[in-house]
Amino acid sequence: TMYALLTGVVPVDAPARMSGMQMLEPPRQLNRALSPLVEGVILRALEMDVARRYQSAAEMLAALQGKSIAGALTC
Repeated sequence: TMYALLTGVVPVDAPARMSGMQMLEPPRQLNRALSPLVEGVILRALEMDVARRYQSAAEMLAALQGKSIAGALTC
């Protein structure tokens, strides 16, 4: 959802990405106003490997705020 809202483009679906038929276009190529931080958060959230994705909304929020998950839990 964040990818689509910030780029105006629906991301390539997982089966197409997994098969190698299509690649996910980096968000900053579609919206140069995005910061590298926000792009990194979006790309991590869309990782094909579940273990590399955020494991909770709190972890993703902390990343958007430039904090570690430990910092987010103590605030």
